[in-house]
Amino acid sequence: MNISWISITPKLKTGIDIINSIEKSQFAKLLEQIHRFHSEDPFSQSELQELQENLGLNLKQLELLLQTAFYIFKQSLKVILKPTGLQKQLVEALNFRDDKAEEFVKAWTIVTKRDFGNLEDRFNLTEISWELNLQTSSPLQSKELTPNLQLKLGLTKTHSVDEKNILLELDEKELLQLYNTFENIQNKIDFLQRND
Repeated sequence: MNISWISITPKLKTGIDIINSIEKSQFAKLLEQIHRFHSEDPFSQSELQELQENLGLNLKQLELLLQTAFYIFKQSLKVILKPTGLQKQLVEALNFRDDKAEEFVKAWTIVTKRDFGNLEDRFNLTEISWELNLQTSSPLQSKELTPNLQLKLGLTKTHSVDEKNILLELDEKELLQLYNTFENIQNKIDFLQRND
């Protein structure tokens, strides 16, 4: 299975080899620090020095380890995967050792739950209605028509009767941007379905 959301480079492969060489508990602590701060520099200089000593790595190896872990973590948050699917891809496509993939998925699950909350308490789209209006630019230039779309989205909570309506007003440029976004989403869905 090919991970399409990560480009596997020699540098990344070397970083994964370093990840696989450290102890499981050390990798778990490292991931906890990375996801807690959501930053490429989650460690102070003194913490980096202590980490380097504890892991028995030189500075270049430590930097590559951190860059690799942060990069894979950040990329994995951009895609929708089941934890088992992510773990399988980490092991099969990136050659993570099973114990490291398991720790990675644990950290990833904590962050996705925190960032996305309880999906069962979300709104579902129940209705879409729209109206297209043409407006003139000015009374003097009545031949220049500007399209304006009013898009109404009816939303209902998953396990209740709470309803909410959202009204969007979009000009031609904004409508095109919305269309292109939906087209990109559809292309990614089609790609995932072809590779299942």
